[in-house]
Amino acid sequence: MPNVDEIEGRFLPLRKRRQRQRTQARRSAFDVPRIRNWIGPSQLRAHEERCRESFGVDEIGIHRDVVLTLTVFQASHQSASNPVQTLALLGSNTLGDAAKLIHCQVEADAPGIESLLPGSHFLIEDKLYTSGSYSLQNDEQQPLGSASLSSLPIRPGSVYHFVHLGGCRHAIIFTDISLVAQDDVRNRFAYPMQTALAREKRRRCDVCDMEAAVFVAYEDRLAPTSPFFFCSLCYHRLHYDESGEILYDDFKVYPYFCD
Repeated sequence: MPNVDEIEGRFLPLRKRRQRQRTQARRSAFDVPRIRNWIGPSQLRAHEERCRESFGVDEIGIHRDVVLTLTVFQASHQSASNPVQTLALLGSNTLGDAAKLIHCQVEADAPGIESLLPGSHFLIEDKLYTSGSYSLQNDEQQPLGSASLSSLPIRPGSVYHFVHLGGCRHAIIFTDISLVAQDDVRNRFAYPMQTALAREKRRRCDVCDMEAAVFVAYEDRLAPTSPFFFCSLCYHRLHYDESGEILYDDFKVYPYFCD
């Protein structure tokens, strides 16, 4: 009768087994929470096939390249908690390639905000890597697309930062660097690619407990706690009269996107 390890080895996708082994090996060096929703090998192969149809095939020299796993954490969290996305990049890719794929719920909830607040930068080992529209008076800065990832002083496990939209900050960690393996996607045009995306986590309205919250209020005289979350309907019913005039404004309220 096969044991548990044999059953897991037979049915778990190869990529998932490999990631679990890497996670267990890294956990002794630094603590990186596990990411949900890993994209399976069949989806990665489908992505590779779409790239082949659109751009062709380029495997020349890829066996001498490295694959970097970039973990992106929730916006505005200074510490590395709540991972929301992972990307796979080649050493020949740039930070500019990574910036185009980083998912941010603020952008999803406010379409067009990127055109109003253009520019972004990475902070890696005390050096800024900026986009052309985000320039700082700092000698220690370099354009995002000017250098490949393999030429940067990246330390696996170190917490770096990606800032965009005028101040939306994401902690990022390069959790793995390895040579291109046999089971990796081997079409250079397929990189960079997203390999995991966590489910969106949103609060419900604290009043009706039915609709998704879109406002968060602090020090609101009607709220039993601070902060207090409102859906659009409950917020306007409690804070505006029939003519649309606000009833009181001695509190703080901000748009709420997600946790």
